Amino acid sequence: MVAPSAATAEVVLVPDAGPLITLAYADSLDLLFKPAWSVEIVDMVLHELIRNKTPSSEKLRHWVQANELPILPTQIFERYQQALSSGSEAPRTANLGELAIKRR
Repeated sequence: MVAPSAATAEVVLVPDAGPLITLAYADSLDLLFKPAWSVEIVDMVLHELIRNKTPSSEKLRHWVQANELPILPTQIFERYQQALSSGSEAPRTANLGELAIKRR
């Protein structure tokens, strides 16, 4: 999702997990900075990226930390964490990153 920031009219890129994983496998995450856009990560998307140990998860964790990307909090992730901690039933995970981005 690419959106102009209301305060500065600059472009802010808020990517979903799929493109980030693809760029991580290609060692090309820094391509997101080529157009001189700001990049921000939604908390639910970050969780999707790093919750399981995969060939891309550590690359993505390091990339987010090294570039000090802002992590945008969402109610979707907050509810997901509450559902996890309740222990009653595993919360659904399908499309939560996309849903979190849309509701930002």
